[in-house]
Amino acid sequence: MTGGEVRALAAQLPAADDDLRRLIESLVGAADEAGMTALMLAMVAGGRSIEARVLPGVLPLVNQLDTVSVVALQARGGVVEALLAAVEGGLMGWEREAVLLLIAGWICLNRDPQRTLPPNLIPEARLLAREARGDREALLPLFALAHLTGNKALQTVLGELISPPPPEVIETAIQVIIEKPAADPLDFLPEQTDRVLYASGTLRRAAAKVGRNDPCPCGSGKKYKKCCFEKDQARLQHSSEVAGVTTEELEALPEPFLTREKLEAMRGPKLARLQIERLAPALQLVLLERLAVFQQMDALLAAWEKVGWRADLRNTWDYCLFNAAQAGRRDVVARLIALRGLSAEHDDVPLNARLLLLREQP
Repeated sequence: MTGGEVRALAAQLPAADDDLRRLIESLVGAADEAGMTALMLAMVAGGRSIEARVLPGVLPLVNQLDTVSVVALQARGGVVEALLAAVEGGLMGWEREAVLLLIAGWICLNRDPQRTLPPNLIPEARLLAREARGDREALLPLFALAHLTGNKALQTVLGELISPPPPEVIETAIQVIIEKPAADPLDFLPEQTDRVLYASGTLRRAAAKVGRNDPCPCGSGKKYKKCCFEKDQARLQHSSEVAGVTTEELEALPEPFLTREKLEAMRGPKLARLQIERLAPALQLVLLERLAVFQQMDALLAAWEKVGWRADLRNTWDYCLFNAAQAGRRDVVARLIALRGLSAEHDDVPLNARLLLLREQP
C-alpha cells in the first residue's frame, strides 16, 4: 500500500471503537493478512488506539516486518506482556519473534525504566537463539536485545552460535527496528505505486491482452470493445503474480499455484487454511512440517487425517510427532501413532512422545 492509500483508508474507518474491535476480530477469524495489514496501518495513520490485548491475534497476520514493528510500538496497554504472549504462541516465525522480544526489552528500558524486565524475556530469547541458530536475520535482533539489556547469559548463548556483529551493525538494527518506526511510523510506505513492478513481471495480467477491435475471446461474435472489454479492465485492476488470476481468486484458491518457496514463506494462520489434498505430494510434506513448526496442531492433525500414512512421509511423521509431543498435545501424538498402526512402545516412537502418553497412567 502507498501512504496515500493508507490515509484514505484511515478516513473510512468505523467511528465507534466497538465496531473497530469487531472488524479486527473478523479479520483474525478469516486469517486475512492483507486486510489486517491495511487495517493496522490505517489505524496508525488515523491516530486510532491499538489495544495491546489484540496483538497476539493481530501480529501473526501482519504481512510486512516493518508493519510488525509499527503495530507493536504504537499499541497501548500491557504491550510487553502481549508481545511475549505473541512469541509464546509460536505463530510468528523466528525473525519476527526476535523483533518482538527486542521491542519488549526496549519498551521496558525506555518507556518505563522503573520496571524490571519480565522474568521470561531473556529465557525466551535464549531458547529462540538456539532454535534459530543458523538464521542470522533472527539472531541480529537478539544480539541487539543482549546489547540493550547487558545480559551476559544471552550474550554467551549467542556468541556460541555465530560471531557477534560489529557494534555499528547492532546500533543500525535498533534504529531500523525501533527508533525510526517509533518516530515516524509510516515513513517506510511509498507515496505512489512503483510502476517498475508491473514491467518486471512481478504482477501478471489477470486478463489476456486483446485488441479493442478484435473478435471477443468469449466467442460472442462481437468486437472485444463491445463485449468483455470493460469486465477485463476491472479484472486488470486486481492482477496477481499468476497470469489470468486475480488477487481475490488467488486468495480463495492458492493451492494450485504454490511452490516450495512460497510455502516456506507462509506463516501459521495462512498455512492452517490450506487444503492439503489440493497440493502435490512433494508439497504436502512441506505443509505438514510448516504446520508443526508454527504449532498449528489442530490443522496438522486434520491434514494428516486427509493424507494418511505414506512411506515417503516417514521423516515428516518423525518431525511432526516430536513437535506434537513437545507442545504437549497428547491427542495429536496418539493419533499420529495410530495412523502408522504402531503401539506407543514401538522403537520408532520417540521418548518424549512415549512419556507424554504415559503421563496420565497411574
